[in-house]
Order: sequence, then C-alpha cells, then structure tokens
Amino acid sequence: MATILRILLRRPAVEQATGKSRSAIYRDIDNGTFPAPVSLGGNMVGWPEDEIAALNAARIAGRSDAEIRVLVTCLMNARNDVVPALRNETEEITRTSTHTAPWHKGGITKRPISRREACTGVGTHLIQNTVGVSRK
Repeated sequence: MATILRILLRRPAVEQATGKSRSAIYRDIDNGTFPAPVSLGGNMVGWPEDEIAALNAARIAGRSDAEIRVLVTCLMNARNDVVPALRNETEEITRTSTHTAPWHKGGITKRPISRREACTGVGTHLIQNTVGVSRK
C-alpha cells in the first residue's frame, strides 16, 4: 500500500505562498474562502500544501468567491478521508439510493448522501480545473 505524504506548511510559509497577511488569512477563513488550519499540537497550526496550491490555482484561474467557497468546502471534506481504501465502501453505504433493505420485507429505504459525495457532485470540476486532479 502506497503512503501519500502530505506536507504541512506553517503560517509564515502560507503567507509567503499566498501573498496574504496573517489577518487576511484568518479573515478569509471566517468568510469561507480559505481552509481552516490543522492543529499540530500546542499552539502550532499548519495548512496542507496541496490545499494551498489548489487555492492559489483557483485564484490564478480567476474563480469567483462563491466557487472558492465550494473548493474550500471540498478540500475540508477531503481531510476526513483518512483511509482511502474505506472511502469507496463508505460512499456506497451512504449514497442516496432507493433499494430494498433485507430487514424491510420489500420496503424501500433511502440513505443520506455523504458530505464527500455532495462535494464531488458540486465541486469536482473546480478541483479538476484548478489543479488537474480527478476526484473520482
């Protein structure tokens, strides 16, 4: 099984990469146009480098704030995919589908859409168009 290394950038590196000040970064977090930091323990925080790269690419591509908000939501939801092997099983279980459940004697059950699936339906094209990565 291949391990994916995700590099975390500390705030000064994020400021340099984005050209934003500390206060502008936290204001954008409050506005939903910048991903929240990841706690590194104690008073330390960092941001995944790939998220900052995707955000920069979206800005360079001229995406609107509304599109950036969708991208940020997708990036934040993707953080929950700790174990990629389980992602497909989880999506299958949580996908909204009408089916006959074995415990329902012919009844129909609807399952809720997962946050990941809702995001892939709306924001996949933003991620694909900004960083060239397919999220399927």
